[in-house]
Amino acid sequence: MSEKLLTPLEVAGILGVSHATVHAMLKRGEMTYRRYGPRLFKIEESEVERFIAQSKRHGTNGNGQEVEELFGR
Repeated sequence: MSEKLLTPLEVAGILGVSHATVHAMLKRGEMTYRRYGPRLFKIEESEVERFIAQSKRHGTNGNGQEVEELFGR
């Protein structure tokens, strides 16, 4: 089964940040992504989960939600 791919806008909704913030995070290398053209980026759902878990370990998440809550599980 293939991994679910998310747009930066979808990731922004999950993380509770702006679309521009997600693009800045991608540019800084905080999350890996796949490029499908000059303006199309997709992020694997597992990468977002990894980012959230890492952020929680380092105390930078700030929203207090569990990964399962963020993804509606």
